[in-house]
Amino acid sequence: MNNVKVCILNHYTRDCSKLLERVKSLGCDVEVFTDTTNYYQKRNENRYLGLNHNVLSCLEHECEQEWKLIIHDDLIFDDKLFENIEYVLQFAPKTFVSFFNPRNQTYRNVNAKGKHVLKAFIKFWPQCMAFNSKEIPELVDFFYEHSDMGKISEDTIMVRYLSEYKIRMYGIVPSLVQHDLEDKSVCGNGPMIGKNRRDSELYNPDFDPKEIDWIKEFEDPVIDNKLYLDNKGIKNL
Repeated sequence: MNNVKVCILNHYTRDCSKLLERVKSLGCDVEVFTDTTNYYQKRNENRYLGLNHNVLSCLEHECEQEWKLIIHDDLIFDDKLFENIEYVLQFAPKTFVSFFNPRNQTYRNVNAKGKHVLKAFIKFWPQCMAFNSKEIPELVDFFYEHSDMGKISEDTIMVRYLSEYKIRMYGIVPSLVQHDLEDKSVCGNGPMIGKNRRDSELYNPDFDPKEIDWIKEFEDPVIDNKLYLDNKGIKNL
């Protein structure tokens, strides 16, 4: 992994030592970033403060690589994950690329069409996401501009950033990682969010990205135009 720095987003209540050793054994330059707070235990104005400051620690960490891959500490993945991610990133636009597919109809539609790239503003969960180094400074500034960092989660802040500046992320289909629902959510979430499970129905550890023409996929992605606008909810571009 010459071009990707792996950052494990961890909470101190979870022992990620085995995960760290596994990622190292796969040839990755990796570092763990640990939230040492208990803010998440109460649903108040500070609930997400520890999480967001931990994400900022990841983003602000200096590294030589072009890409920074932030992964959560409760993922299931194949040993070829990081090799596959680095391969895909060779062809990806220099912005934000997500490798986890949440359970929503947009990703199902992409998969049903036999396509492999979704281009969108809001359709992602950040369980496994690559950040290009040139895009990170403005995103960090946007985090600090939010005085309500304790009230909203990091993915909501990112959705607001992408929507406000009309920057699209790219979601890779199928999902290259799975969300481990056996590992209790730090924020106390159960296996379900509304009617949907928090894992991916499109996880495919046997998917081989080297069989895909990524130049074609990124040139002709499935496009979703929905934006998240403060105080207005989700709107079409």
